[in-house]
Amino acid sequence: MATITLPENEEQINDVNGFYFMANPSTFNGDPILTLQINNGKNRSIKLKKKNVSTVLHYLHDNNIPFLNLHSNILPTIDVEDESYRSLLNEMFFILASCMMFILGFLSIRSGNNSFMQLNFQYLFGIACILVGATLLCHPAVKIKDNQLILKGYIHKSVIELEDILKVTICSLGKGELIEVVTKDYDYYSFPIKGGRLKALTSDLQQVGIDASYIYKNGAAE
Repeated sequence: MATITLPENEEQINDVNGFYFMANPSTFNGDPILTLQINNGKNRSIKLKKKNVSTVLHYLHDNNIPFLNLHSNILPTIDVEDESYRSLLNEMFFILASCMMFILGFLSIRSGNNSFMQLNFQYLFGIACILVGATLLCHPAVKIKDNQLILKGYIHKSVIELEDILKVTICSLGKGELIEVVTKDYDYYSFPIKGGRLKALTSDLQQVGIDASYIYKNGAAE
């Protein structure tokens, strides 16, 4: 009999009625959560490693296990124009914070004194402030451009064709949000972000026929 074998978890595939994925942000602590619906009426939640998500979802699909919280009957109503989902207040905060760090850094570098140790500390502190300011200017952001969903992090950028997206869940984690994306090939993307018009992103994705939802930490969905 086939089994789902995961770290410290094993379920008989014939005992599984279906599965939920990207559905429960209240238990999220950095690892994706897969919930199996078992024949005995109980649900079993399993933490997955990000690198294993695609393999596990393929395995469930190949064994005809239904994706219970997937809504694939959403009809597109409009074409979404190129759109950035940054919020004005959020951008003003990052710009002001960046300017303050740049100013603090330059002032620290310029105000050197005769002490070699203090001079080195001031230069290092000034350079650190400038680097922090540059990092703040490159904060994570999300946008739609040329029918692609673009998730831009501090270093890495993910570009996903809208027509390839199967499901998007945006979870409110209290101190920020998490964007989770699964494609039709079961590639998985996880993108933490603070601030932005993410409810508007959810609405726009729904209007192009994508199963997208915004979920609060208590499990309430929009």
